[in-house]
Amino acid sequence: MFSDQTIQAALQRAGSRDGTNGAALVGGSGGITHAQFYMHATIDREATDKAGHTVYKEAPYIKLWADGATDSASHIASAQDRKDYPQEWAAFEQQRANPQHSVTHLPGFSAVHFRYCDDAEIYTIEALVAADVQPELKGLQAMATRWLALLSPGEAPKRGGRKPGSKNKPKVKADGIVAENPS
Repeated sequence: MFSDQTIQAALQRAGSRDGTNGAALVGGSGGITHAQFYMHATIDREATDKAGHTVYKEAPYIKLWADGATDSASHIASAQDRKDYPQEWAAFEQQRANPQHSVTHLPGFSAVHFRYCDDAEIYTIEALVAADVQPELKGLQAMATRWLALLSPGEAPKRGGRKPGSKNKPKVKADGIVAENPS
């Protein structure tokens, strides 16, 4: 899968960035090295100097570890890392283009909900919204639908009511029907 030279180069890069021996952190070069790209907050030095306070930005990082290792090494992903681990980088880019969110992020998600979702093989909020679910999950599905609507880059969901700052209050007739306000 990976040549010994590729593994050693990755471990040296990992160690050289944080001043440690990367091979010792990852567990040696005897096993197969695994890589995972992820986004992480890092200090934006330029913006921090200009703003006078700490400013963060997101940057792609890479985590490297060997089979059987209990430790790993992470650093900001370089162009060489992308070349060394093209499949992992492609998977990372695909995940960033089409993010999925765990059902466990929903408010009030319980162990019972987890069992129902696990039985139905539903692990993401997106899958829950699209699924034909049993009655016990209908409330959670409605919450998931609202949750995704809030995350969508389009227009925010309409909440109804009058415009903020408006002094015109709707007039309600005796039978409960709202009369139109003259504009």
